[in-house]
Amino acid sequence: MKNSSKIVFSALLLLTLPFISFADMVVWTEGDYETGFGKSYPSSISELSTYNNVTVSIYEGGGVGKFYMYDDSEVTIYDDGSASISYLYLYGSNRAAFYGGDVDFLYIDSASTPEIYLNAYDVTFSSDRVTGYWYDVPLGLNSFSISLVDTDESALSYFHVIPEPASALMLIVGASLMAFRRRKTTL
Repeated sequence: MKNSSKIVFSALLLLTLPFISFADMVVWTEGDYETGFGKSYPSSISELSTYNNVTVSIYEGGGVGKFYMYDDSEVTIYDDGSASISYLYLYGSNRAAFYGGDVDFLYIDSASTPEIYLNAYDVTFSSDRVTGYWYDVPLGLNSFSISLVDTDESALSYFHVIPEPASALMLIVGASLMAFRRRKTTL
């Protein structure tokens, strides 16, 4: 009896060991994945891989250690500095939009063509770093710095700065007034 209970215990341990040791590794292949306080998935995971056009949203308190994005996946970080990704690896034609939070290190595969949107101002690009200030984060907490890992300068063309809504509105109003004035003078 003692031997059979040891065998059963060992078998159960061997069956559950892979789930315990890889419980913080998630592979997501379809649908949406949301993490952060009050979301249905864990607020922080050590590793996430996405395939097949997955959309990931990271809210306040959500965090991913290593995030591997493949096959046209999309990630959006919302809220203040409490949402984070330590390492973001982009493979393919991915889309990343950052409205706040922290991205410590960003790797862009040389064969990839991602689109990276920053809702920020005073953005400075260098060969190894992108810095600036988030619009949607309170002053004093809004600075960011993203280190670019093994990325050449051509990858900087993948970054797009989203203008502040008020500035964009002023540009539209100004262009409309100029068009109206030009039309009035030609009549």
